[in-house]
Amino acid sequence: MGEAEREALILLAYLFAQSGRLEKAATLLAALAEAFPQDGQGPRLLADCLLKQGRHQEALEVASGLLSAGSRPAERRLAELLRAQALWGLVRAGEDRKDELAASLAAYLRLTEETGRVNR
Repeated sequence: MGEAEREALILLAYLFAQSGRLEKAATLLAALAEAFPQDGQGPRLLADCLLKQGRHQEALEVASGLLSAGSRPAERRLAELLRAQALWGLVRAGEDRKDELAASLAAYLRLTEETGRVNR
């Protein structure tokens, strides 16, 4: 599969997610993440899709994988934000992960200062 096909499939997954077909989007994005392990766009969209489904532990695993990929600071910043959102969902569900959440938020803020960007 080439770059054009990968981009078309990411667009299709995005359209699935926007139309509320989150399970289809997540399935497609998971397959893309496996086929293109060095690509960060698919896993970022997958983590977001999993968060929207309330699948916080899975989203946390995907976002944590993005951090271990040795990405640029701006990409790590987005991964930390996704991790913090997933951890917040787990804390709200009763898991004792407040320290991990605080560390993730601190890392996000540090990376935001380094990159000069804020997610909106």
